[in-house]
Amino acid sequence: MAVKKKTLTGILAALELSAVLLATSGCAPETGPGICYRITGGKSDMVILGSIHVGNRDMTGFGSHITAAIGDADVFVFECDTTSTESRQITMQYQLSDEALANQLSPETYARLEEASRAAGIPMETLERFHPWAVSSLLTSAQAAKELGAGSAGRAQAMGVEETVWAMVKGREVRYLETPEMQLEILCNFSPELLDAMVLSGCELVLNPGQSDVSQWPDWWQSGDTEKFVAAFDAENDFHSPELTAEYKDALLTRRNQHMADVLCGYLEEDGRNFFVTVGLYHLVLPDDSVLVELENRGYKVERLDGR
Repeated sequence: MAVKKKTLTGILAALELSAVLLATSGCAPETGPGICYRITGGKSDMVILGSIHVGNRDMTGFGSHITAAIGDADVFVFECDTTSTESRQITMQYQLSDEALANQLSPETYARLEEASRAAGIPMETLERFHPWAVSSLLTSAQAAKELGAGSAGRAQAMGVEETVWAMVKGREVRYLETPEMQLEILCNFSPELLDAMVLSGCELVLNPGQSDVSQWPDWWQSGDTEKFVAAFDAENDFHSPELTAEYKDALLTRRNQHMADVLCGYLEEDGRNFFVTVGLYHLVLPDDSVLVELENRGYKVERLDGR
């Protein structure tokens, strides 16, 4: 039976939310245009960079237009604190589950997970401790790192866009759009059906290697090819259910986009500040549902920065 090509893009937002599971640090030299926008029309200047939270050695840094914006920044804004001891403790509390994993998954998905755990080299005894969303994250993070040739999920995270920005903050003010609790509550409150589908999707990625586009993410990002990311998102298998896909997208993107725009509007109305914002690119590039659309609807001007 032919295996349907999967893109991993449908789980990218969840990987962003669960980035606190991974190690950090990293930096790199110059590259192409990336995915970057300037927002004007308020009292402050703002540049928003779209991030992929995993990368590899082909991620060769930022173009001069991005490094110039970083150099001018007074305030750096990230989605969430993923590095402090407190945030890691909070994540550990949320990712562990008192209920047996077999009781939270369908028999078919649990059996598939047993196969995937062997293929991924992650003992079932380890997975049994976790909430289903964390199981999905562990599987997809490990598979993404493997396909990127990064060696481990932590190294893939360290070579992502966000960590390169962090290396350039150098003591300046940092703010966050969301708290760890806000992000983790989203994952924990998915319906049992969606959690089951997410775990199954992670299993299929592990058991059918080479069926994703993740190895191309660094090239797409460096060239600023938002269309490829959008097409990959649209090609996702939708968990084989429009209802589950709608639940997933509404929780991970739509409602968060609205909240992020609310916070960013407040920043834009502060006097005389230069903000550099880094968020997952799927909060920016989807044509009908993004932070940028929200900002435009509220009267701000959005322009793409490409270094030319």
